[in-house]
Amino acid sequence: MSERTQLGQARPRHWLASAVCCFLLCLAVWSVTPGRAQPQAGKQPFQNSVAQRNDMLRELREIKALLKEQNAILRKQAANN
Repeated sequence: MSERTQLGQARPRHWLASAVCCFLLCLAVWSVTPGRAQPQAGKQPFQNSVAQRNDMLRELREIKALLKEQNAILRKQAANN
């Protein structure tokens, strides 16, 4: 019977120590986690889809022109060989 009493007394201390450790761990994680920044009122984080599409089309046209120039140079080099 004395063993049960000793085990019974050890459990609350063990439980309390575990609860304190968990609380301290949560507190440490919470203090390290950065807060959520609020977006600026007048500025969107990304361009709207129409502006993104226009930029993409402009860049694709530039790439197309560069490829045409590169192909012309390669054809000229192939003709000379």
